[in-house]
Amino acid sequence: MNQSDVLPNQHLKPTTSQRLWAGVSILLTIILLLAGIWYLFSRISLAEMAQALSAANPWLIAAALAVMLGTLLLKAWRWQLMYPPYRQAPPLPPFFWAMLLGAYINTLVPFLRLGELARIVAIDHGAGIKKTQTLATLVLEKTLELLMLGLTVLVVITAVTLPPALNQTTTTLTVSAAALVILLLLYLIATQTERIIRVMEAFFGRLPATLGQRLSRWTISGLAGLAALRSRKLVLSLLALSALIAACSVLTPLLLLRAFHLPFGWVEAAIINIAIMVALAPPSTPGKIGVFDGVVAFLLLQFGYSNEAVIASYTIVYHLVVILPLILLGSYAAAHTKTPLRQEWL
Repeated sequence: MNQSDVLPNQHLKPTTSQRLWAGVSILLTIILLLAGIWYLFSRISLAEMAQALSAANPWLIAAALAVMLGTLLLKAWRWQLMYPPYRQAPPLPPFFWAMLLGAYINTLVPFLRLGELARIVAIDHGAGIKKTQTLATLVLEKTLELLMLGLTVLVVITAVTLPPALNQTTTTLTVSAAALVILLLLYLIATQTERIIRVMEAFFGRLPATLGQRLSRWTISGLAGLAALRSRKLVLSLLALSALIAACSVLTPLLLLRAFHLPFGWVEAAIINIAIMVALAPPSTPGKIGVFDGVVAFLLLQFGYSNEAVIASYTIVYHLVVILPLILLGSYAAAHTKTPLRQEWL
């Protein structure tokens, strides 16, 4: 591996502003957590909470947890498919654990947004894949996620008219349309790789030799990260997996709605999933505490449900189903990684 392909450790160290934002995030989390506990127990008795939890179907809760774990595996598989095998297909485990490491870091220190960087470094150490190539696959991954979010919104608005408080369809569809345009641009870049390389090498040839060679390597490596788009079979596979991941993301809250005997269906589950994705897109609080719970509780109230004990129980269980796999599996990935990122942060 070329030395120029390795990110120096000092690039992974948090800046003063990043540390400040981390402190603000932790303080905000503590405030929201204490406020939530106070609000919960000032309005709902322990007996009411216990009754709501005991009435829930444990098998459906377990099924929701299984779907969540399956979704993580599907995401890792989709990421693996973005690296077409030239000699030997890269194994799935490094992608799975690198993805969980990134999710774990983003969950604990969301204001710093180091999760994607952790994935890049971890997959380099785990599978020997160059960082610029991985960066291109992450761009493709985020584009597919935005596209599927837009399609989910489109399906929902054809089935139901959203109340004004929830109607952000124009913004979401605009972002998703932009994602479709980006995906088409990435496809064009991937299919014109040789021409782009010739043009860029001609330009880099006018630069100092060391700089030109380094930029050339980065360009070739980055274009390799879009290689999957050159295969129609792989493009269809990526789209199919992305659609399946989106369906699983709706199935998880739907199973929990059934578990708590709430009178809602797939449309409400899809709205909950969409709202959570939009609300958590910007950096939020560690563990998504407060933001996740507030969004879910607000939506259930908007749907016309008024039993606060059931709302609180559903919100807590849903949060645990989503967050526990990331914390437990992510901490295992962090404990077993030997990347420079771990030396600085873990």
